[in-house]
Amino acid sequence: MKPEPPESARSGALENLSTVLDLERKARAAERPGDLAFVMVNETGRVLPYRTAIRFDLRGRSARVRAISGVSDVDRTAPFVQWIEKAVVAWMEGADQGPVFPVGRDTLPDRLQNGDPEWFPGAGLIVLLRNRDGVAFGGLLLLRAPAWSDQDKMIASVLADAYGHASLTVEPRAARRRRRLVTPARVFAALVLVSVASLFWPVRLSVVAPAEVTAKDASVVAAPFASTVETVAVAPNAAVEQGDVLFSLDRTEVEARHEAAKQELGVAEARYRRALQGAFSEAEERADVAILLEEIRLKETELTYTGTLLGLSSVRAERNGVAVFNDPNNWIGRPVTVGERVMLLADPSRTWLEIAVPAADAINLASGAEVLFFTNVNPLEPIKGTVRQTSFEADIDKDGVASYRIQADFLDAEGAPRLGLTGTAKIFGDDVTLFYFLFRRPLSVIRRYLVF
Repeated sequence: MKPEPPESARSGALENLSTVLDLERKARAAERPGDLAFVMVNETGRVLPYRTAIRFDLRGRSARVRAISGVSDVDRTAPFVQWIEKAVVAWMEGADQGPVFPVGRDTLPDRLQNGDPEWFPGAGLIVLLRNRDGVAFGGLLLLRAPAWSDQDKMIASVLADAYGHASLTVEPRAARRRRRLVTPARVFAALVLVSVASLFWPVRLSVVAPAEVTAKDASVVAAPFASTVETVAVAPNAAVEQGDVLFSLDRTEVEARHEAAKQELGVAEARYRRALQGAFSEAEERADVAILLEEIRLKETELTYTGTLLGLSSVRAERNGVAVFNDPNNWIGRPVTVGERVMLLADPSRTWLEIAVPAADAINLASGAEVLFFTNVNPLEPIKGTVRQTSFEADIDKDGVASYRIQADFLDAEGAPRLGLTGTAKIFGDDVTLFYFLFRRPLSVIRRYLVF
């Protein structure tokens, strides 16, 4: 048989049990949160002797001191209170989250090691208060110099249940709301609500398309007659003055026609003179004089025409400007027809933006719509402009895509980019909802197969 404990030990245990039961009774009898906090920080020392007791609340990843033993009102700006709140958060992150666990200064991060030594006498004990779901919503921090024994921890566990139950009775909503305010279900519902609401957020409809800086009111330099290009006298984008030779055509065929017209004119004149001499004696010769005279005039006209063509074989600039065309080597030796464009003569100070918007991406664009032009050489600094005109119907562009041709003026005419620069243009349209902005293309595809 085990020996019975001494009478003094049994008397002490009964006294402690009586004190614990009395604390439970007072805690459950508290009608206000302040009364319960007063019992926790000022009367717990009857069974768990301490130097300082702090009642704190847990709110997410932060702690808030509610009551301190021997203090009637907590000063939120006091250094001790601010240090305790940070220390509790650090202890909670590194704890195993049991109902009762000891804490020490050595477990704090370096940023909290510089606290006043008087704030932490040597040993600490955290008594957690949990709700019915087992989530800690607050606790009691007990500080003293001697270490906490296993018996102290056992008594603290009993008080933790009593204080937690009493807290749920006094402030049930607050006890549940502090840690369960953010739940996965609520987060998911909030995300769904925000996503649905954002679909009705107004945004500006826009379309992005390739663009190029082209000349405004450029003059077309075309071939005056059918021939082949013999030489190109200027370089692409070169500045030219009025009267400068731009390119030359092969004169061989025109020269042959000119020489033939000259010889035919001589023959016609000889026949005319002979008929004129014979007109005095023969009536038949007098009748041929008028016909031969008209033939001479016809040959003179042809000779003049071929001579004019010879003068036009060297095509000259009709005004000052810049020659806009591709590689000269692509033109030399290339046959051209009458009126075929070889190059453009443009004024470099008069430019605009030409945009090719694919028909599948077209939106309702009105004159004056805002345009942002991002050049390939400097895409980080867009150039502003406005829509000037839009083609009536889509045409096939050089890439084989049906596109609308849109011309836009630059807002800053002096700072307009140079001719030939390419990039991407963003054209803004009407205000629409985010839903329409995101699902405009899918809806257009669906409408091909469904009628609604």
